[in-house]
Amino acid sequence: MKLLRIICALIIGVLGGYAKVTGNHNLLPYLFIFLLLMILATGIDELKKGNRRSSFFYFVATSAIIILLLA
Repeated sequence: MKLLRIICALIIGVLGGYAKVTGNHNLLPYLFIFLLLMILATGIDELKKGNRRSSFFYFVATSAIIILLLA
């Protein structure tokens, strides 16, 4: 899961930087998908550690991004 978070963070940084420099915002849905994967992986890691309270907030953030993507 840690490797997934690192890869997602790198992709988010590259996509965000590309969108900022070029002004091309067509890639933002992909940025949100990778953000969703990163937050979901963090929530699963927190749940495995036994931090139910913090994992709940990660899952709430994940569901908020899903709603944002579907809107």
